[in-house]
Amino acid sequence: MSHTIASDILQYENLLREAGVSEKQAKAHAQGTASLIENNLVTQEYLDHKLKLELALLESRMTTKLGGIVVVSLTLGLSILGFFLKH
Repeated sequence: MSHTIASDILQYENLLREAGVSEKQAKAHAQGTASLIENNLVTQEYLDHKLKLELALLESRMTTKLGGIVVVSLTLGLSILGFFLKH
């Protein structure tokens, strides 16, 4: 658990205790909340990494499709040119 989250959870536990929740319940609730946060937290670093991977995949797919378009265009263009040169 990062220091910031640990500090926030301790503050949350204290807030519960000040509101009249027993120490045992406040501790259990705060620890459960901390566990939920840690298990579902996504960092900016993780998102940046995933974005770079997705962009690389998209770039690869676009390059492949563009290459196909170029090949088809050249083939069609040369076929048309050959047709007109024969006639």
